[in-house]
Amino acid sequence: MDAYLPIRKVPLLGSGISSSAFGVQMEKRYANNRRYWDEVGVVGNNYLLVPNKDVSDLADTLCQKSDYNWTKHKTFFNGRNYMTSYITEDCKAEISQGDDIALGMSFWNSYDGSTALHFRLFVIRLICDNGMISKDNFLAYRFRHDKSSEGFEEDISRAVNTINTKSKDSLDRFVTNARTLMNPIDMDNVAHIRHEYLKDIPTGVFGKIMDKYLEELDANTGWEFLNACTNVLWHNKKQTIADFKHNTLCVDGMLEYAGEHLA
Repeated sequence: MDAYLPIRKVPLLGSGISSSAFGVQMEKRYANNRRYWDEVGVVGNNYLLVPNKDVSDLADTLCQKSDYNWTKHKTFFNGRNYMTSYITEDCKAEISQGDDIALGMSFWNSYDGSTALHFRLFVIRLICDNGMISKDNFLAYRFRHDKSSEGFEEDISRAVNTINTKSKDSLDRFVTNARTLMNPIDMDNVAHIRHEYLKDIPTGVFGKIMDKYLEELDANTGWEFLNACTNVLWHNKKQTIADFKHNTLCVDGMLEYAGEHLA
């Protein structure tokens, strides 16, 4: 699905009477190339609709102003929610010998008001390309702007300052916690993790995680279990917005478990 199709906000009518709600419509085309407008969300009058193309341009500008060199990594769009991400090996660290993680940065937007325009730091495990999202360990920055979309320059300056001055500390904190996960766990530990730390992960998703974990016959550490989680959720061929939320639950849940039981 093309994340960068034209978009517009139009007033909704109810029985011929104007409503305070507005419909967000995306321009699409039939097989014969005839254009039509498809509704992808309903928002309030004051909702600032930011096209995904503008978010992509904003991300590119922020990357250029950062102290790090960024490479475009992953883009997600489900018709309503949009994410584009970048990684940099200028800021990376070693979990164990030959197992490095690098800093990542994702930009989020939505056409239905469900996700505010913001960016969030995360990490990528380089040997398998697993993305790990953590609210507890990494910063997020919400872009605040007026109805005319002006003011991004000030937001960009603040966001760049956040990346340049705080991202290394965030990465170091994550590494310290993640290294604790290198300690062994057994099936009793996994059961405890499931019922106490990952209890909000749906049964079907947890079953896929266990299948992935058990594929590695010699897997016996918390770090390997966490990577089974993120492998399933980051590389899902039919990815959903829930995958990113479950990724966060798994990462923060496993790091919490490590701090309380493996440290």
